[in-house]
Amino acid sequence: MVVNKDFQQTVNKALVLRSVLAEHGITRAALSRKLGMYRSTVSNLTEHLLMEGWLRELGTDSKAPGVGRKGTCLAINEKKGVVAGIDIKRKGRYEIVLLSPLGERLGQTQGRAHYPQSFSSLLHHILQHAQKEVAPMKRPILGMGIAVVGPVDRERQSIVTSPHYADADGFALSSIQPSYDFPLFIENDTHCCAHGKAWQDPLADDFAYLYLNSPTTHTRHLAFGLSFRINGKPYHGAHHLAGEFPRMFTRRLERDFRDQIAEILADPAESHSRFAVSLNHAADDFLNMVQFFDPRTLFLGHHLERFQPEIESYLASRSSEISFAVDFAGVGPDEAAYGAACLSLEQVYAVPNPGA
Repeated sequence: MVVNKDFQQTVNKALVLRSVLAEHGITRAALSRKLGMYRSTVSNLTEHLLMEGWLRELGTDSKAPGVGRKGTCLAINEKKGVVAGIDIKRKGRYEIVLLSPLGERLGQTQGRAHYPQSFSSLLHHILQHAQKEVAPMKRPILGMGIAVVGPVDRERQSIVTSPHYADADGFALSSIQPSYDFPLFIENDTHCCAHGKAWQDPLADDFAYLYLNSPTTHTRHLAFGLSFRINGKPYHGAHHLAGEFPRMFTRRLERDFRDQIAEILADPAESHSRFAVSLNHAADDFLNMVQFFDPRTLFLGHHLERFQPEIESYLASRSSEISFAVDFAGVGPDEAAYGAACLSLEQVYAVPNPGA
């Protein structure tokens, strides 16, 4: 395959950006060694990135050994722009999280659009709300990630089926992308949570993430999501669809089990003792699936922390069968929206594929 010079420069820029992101304050000389590029090539790339506003210089490297000329340290320009993450919930409710190019939180909000209306109109309303949140920052939007419940075709960037919005079945982002001058991305909400965890902990290559969706007093609808990240990439199942696992498991959960969780979440003072039996009933399916993929760690989402004693008791009963660590360090209360923003960041720093 013949790769033209412009494309190769784009790839090299992405490699430089990812290296600077991973090592704040790295010098051009260190970049040259790390990437195996000539110093002149690295200098040319960094000059372009400085002019484009992606990088900024921090000053000379005072820790460098020797008495010669010290190299200049480089960093990602956190004011280059903003990425947004949107979690679309039931009945027009949504959450928005804004991040800098460094992944720092710049803001978060939530809202509710009038519904019923078409899913396309609902999404336009939410995107416009996100744009209004960014406007006072006077920074360009680099991308927006959208988290939704249900299976998503990642390659086509479309919703396969939606349990919340009937007219969203088959909805493709390409139908609204021309209305916006920044890229849009869509992913299943549980996979977004896993993206957020991977951004927080870049060393977490192989893990599972269990997510309890919509545990609020506004609705009794509850669903579990299970995401796997294998060799640094989300696993999308046999049909390459995000959200296959959540749908498989949600259908098998008994309604009385979901209702019990809803009652407990609605009244935090309620005793959790009667919940333990139902937890064991559902947990076997989850744990058996996780065991099959054998990740290093199973992360339990933010809302599952409320049931830590019951979960720990259950895990203790199966400790001889479990080969992975279990960690309650979820990514936070707005985990799906935050993860959707991290999905956008991953795309910002992605190295282009010539075969794509």
